[in-house]
Amino acid sequence: MQDERVMPGRSQTLVAGTSDLFLQSRITELAVSLGVAAYFAADSAGLKRQVTPDTVLVVLDLSDPDYDPFEAARDMKGAWPSLQILGFFPHVKAELRTQGERAGVDVIVPNSKFLETLKKVLGQEVRPPE
Repeated sequence: MQDERVMPGRSQTLVAGTSDLFLQSRITELAVSLGVAAYFAADSAGLKRQVTPDTVLVVLDLSDPDYDPFEAARDMKGAWPSLQILGFFPHVKAELRTQGERAGVDVIVPNSKFLETLKKVLGQEVRPPE
């Protein structure tokens, strides 16, 4: 997966690390409905490159084998302490929740609650247009 700009030119952004094309589509759909640009990255370096002061939320797939989501969370929280990070995981891998908490992930939910939680959290983080 390459870094991909879904909606260039928008000021508020969501940055996500997931290789799941279905989730990328759903994340993009939700972000667009709220006027937020969605960016995707394949690795920790790509995630860090995409985060800017206009990033309202970072989404991490805590079970993605293509990058270390916990290292990415620690790095991003170190650089942007107030940045909100939402992580999701398969419910059968409950240990990922604990690892995410230790890494500084703010909201952690099982896959089954991800889209519902994303809508809620993103809605809270989006700033009204100026």
